[in-house]
Amino acid sequence: MTPCSGKRQAALDKVLDHQRVVVNDVITSVQALAMGDLDRLDSASQEILRRCDVIDYEPYRCWGHLLRARLHQERHDIAAAAAQNASLPSPPQGCSTLHTSGPSLSPS
Repeated sequence: MTPCSGKRQAALDKVLDHQRVVVNDVITSVQALAMGDLDRLDSASQEILRRCDVIDYEPYRCWGHLLRARLHQERHDIAAAAAQNASLPSPPQGCSTLHTSGPSLSPS
């Protein structure tokens, strides 16, 4: 295998740095939500979305939107929470989520 050129390696290192830090931002956001630190939740959840945009990485983008929606709910801004939820991506065609379809969890 040929090693990456200097420029390619630098670009790869930047992406990997963003991936490592976005995980910390998710943890920080959840911790801030649990502790009621809305200012910290605000800044950390914004960072999640910013880093996901920089590296075009979807898995944490949903977390960012969900945490932003909870922030708006905690601040009693239901319109902003609804708008944030509306920005969540839909599951791919053919996939389902338990809350929208699937086996019934109610007793028969």
